[in-house]
Amino acid sequence: MSCPASRTSGEAGAFFVAFLPGALIVVLTFALFQLAFDRQQATLNSLCEGEAGRAAETLKRGLDARLFRLEQLATAVAAGGEAWRADALALTTGRMPFRAVVELDTTLALRAVFPAEARWLSSLDPRDDASRAGALNSAGAATPREAVTVLSEALVSGERQVLVCAPIIRAARRTGWAVGVLRLNDLLDASLAPNLRRGYSVAVYAGTALLYGANAREGGSGVRFAQEAAVLRWPLLLRVRVWPAEELMGRHGLWFPQALLVMGMLLAFFVSLSLFLGRRHPTVAS
Repeated sequence: MSCPASRTSGEAGAFFVAFLPGALIVVLTFALFQLAFDRQQATLNSLCEGEAGRAAETLKRGLDARLFRLEQLATAVAAGGEAWRADALALTTGRMPFRAVVELDTTLALRAVFPAEARWLSSLDPRDDASRAGALNSAGAATPREAVTVLSEALVSGERQVLVCAPIIRAARRTGWAVGVLRLNDLLDASLAPNLRRGYSVAVYAGTALLYGANAREGGSGVRFAQEAAVLRWPLLLRVRVWPAEELMGRHGLWFPQALLVMGMLLAFFVSLSLFLGRRHPTVAS
């Protein structure tokens, strides 16, 4: 018959022998979990950084292409004649159309509107003339002979507009503006559609004001990977913020580090339990 002290000592030894391999498995599991987690974080941060850069470049190219067309129109207006009127109307149809194209004099009064019916639509609502003129006047004062891209304040309809403006130069003097009017949401819908199709959430800000897309506070678990890129076309400055939507995160196996941790902890528990029971109740050979 064994004494209690001997039995206690044997149980303590069995517990230590069982605990040591389990502890080593736990340490190894945490190391592998951290490695997998850090690699996953770096991968998603890199993907979002690249996607934000692509979104910003697409927006810049779209604005530059429209500005180039307005500069061509302004040159035609300065040359005189009536041929430019057909060109102005053509800018409101086809690829990358403007909602309206207008010619303004130096006081920002309307000289011509294309199409004529735009004056009765929200794109050129007369109630918004002061807001558009104020935005353009402040930008044009800083760069009187350079093209500018202006973001309006919220208009009567609640929308915002992008005014793509090229100066009309005659005899080395600015005599007016050729202006293409865009709905901000039209521009962003067309430019950011590829990013949305690839599984990303996108938000666009002017300063701290959210202009378009998802609110980061409601952006799901992927918002922690968000990356930003700037779009600057004087004086327009936008911030494009991009992060993976839930479906894209699932495709990148965000469950893997957590699954690795759970499996490692279970393995440590069962290894330790098996060793402990094996030491406490050894099999007796017959």
